[in-house]
Amino acid sequence: MRQGFKDIGCEVCDLFPLRPAVRVHWLAKKLLHRSLGRYYHWDREPDFLRVVGRMAEARIRQVKPDFVIAVQSPACAELEVAVPVVLTHDQTFLERLAYVPFERRAPAEEYVRQALEQEGRSFRTADLIAYPSRSSCDTVQEAYGISASKLRMAPWGANLPKVPSGAEVDRMIRGRGRDPVVLSAIGVHWERKGGDTIVAAYRSLRQSGVNVRLNVIGMTPPTKVDEGIHFLPFVDKSTSDGFRKIADLLAATHVLVAPSRVEAFGHVFAEAAAFGVPALAADVGGVSTSINDGVNGRLLPPGATGEDYARAVLQLLATPKAYLQVARASRARFEDDLNWPAFCRTIVDEVAGLGAAPRRSVHEGADVARRA
Repeated sequence: MRQGFKDIGCEVCDLFPLRPAVRVHWLAKKLLHRSLGRYYHWDREPDFLRVVGRMAEARIRQVKPDFVIAVQSPACAELEVAVPVVLTHDQTFLERLAYVPFERRAPAEEYVRQALEQEGRSFRTADLIAYPSRSSCDTVQEAYGISASKLRMAPWGANLPKVPSGAEVDRMIRGRGRDPVVLSAIGVHWERKGGDTIVAAYRSLRQSGVNVRLNVIGMTPPTKVDEGIHFLPFVDKSTSDGFRKIADLLAATHVLVAPSRVEAFGHVFAEAAAFGVPALAADVGGVSTSINDGVNGRLLPPGATGEDYARAVLQLLATPKAYLQVARASRARFEDDLNWPAFCRTIVDEVAGLGAAPRRSVHEGADVARRA
């Protein structure tokens, strides 16, 4: 995102990191909740947010920006400045609660309460709220009662240090044969990303007589699986060696497989699209923002089986012409709006249209999100 603003000609001034001194009672709470098996952090504590707000305000007075963009809602919960404040993130905290079943420790009730109250204050005080998916925008509007006039859906971009040119990608697409068919899956959390379904799809294709190769990047299964699957541990894309490994794998990949149980937006779809790789994914969370079903991939219902994904792979690869069309559509979608400069241009244009409307105080209004 930071580079995206620079790419469109903006000067970017960093306000963070801001590091308030840790207070004893914050630390005591964290240790208490940890002893009870619950997650807690002081980043939603009202007094912590006030300190961060004052520190940020002092920095803003120094640099005199045209607008402030807060990535994550706590950054602007107690921020009172004379310039427009834009809030963005890949999902709301309310949506984040869907991840709890896949995490080592559930959040403490006190932390959840503080987070929902804080997020509501942030939404009320922000001048513009931009989320990358329709599902997140709907959550902000419906659960927090925020006017649609403050909301914009703006897809996020691919987190890649370098993007291949359109001509390079076209050569990649044309160079993908059919022997073997190469599938890739990218993520960190095996269970949440549907690792068992990914392996089941691979097995189903092999049983059908398809010569298939599966690359699993960043995830490690809890038990031993098929020896023919290529596992690549976490790769740091910011390093030249790490990016080269990812780029080489995506260049040869026919289809990205992502049967996630929970997903916010999914940078991986933008990254795959940059290489002209169509995706097969579960229609959960904000995934449908990135994938136009039948255009640059397929959306499958939550709970679809490995056999369902295997059939979808074969459909995408039914003919060379059909695959060429969907792969090129994937790259076209990346160039259209799954890139950071496109997101940043949207924000700059929206801020320019805000006019001189007066800022609201963080203390106006008292609504908080309603938990389902």
